[in-house]
Amino acid sequence: MPQKEYEMPESYKRALADYTEFLAQRDALSEAIKFAEPGGKQEGLELLRDFDKKLESAEAALAEEYKQTQELLAALDKRRQSVLQMAETARLLIPEFENLGDTAAADLARKVYEDSLRLAEVPLLEQLETLNREQQSGTP
Repeated sequence: MPQKEYEMPESYKRALADYTEFLAQRDALSEAIKFAEPGGKQEGLELLRDFDKKLESAEAALAEEYKQTQELLAALDKRRQSVLQMAETARLLIPEFENLGDTAAADLARKVYEDSLRLAEVPLLEQLETLNREQQSGTP
């Protein structure tokens, strides 16, 4: 079964767009080299090799960022599914506690249900941004 693909953050999309633009520039440089004078051709080929090294490095960095972000979003999605399961369990317990006359337990189950739904509604990319901010500031 194929793995779910999650939407990537805007920063990744911008970096990917920049990479695509650099690829187009590289292709234009490659075409220009074909028509260059012999001295200019050698200089152009050296420039092209440097460009290729930088593009390879950028491509590897983008691929790694994509992989790590997809794994993190999958983990956040799995956590959200667990939270929704907890909410459903709490929802089912509310009438059971009420039937037993335990209003405190019913109220607690109701609070768990409502809080769980509220937590599960937070979009995954927003959760990712919050997690990144917390990691950068050093707060858990």
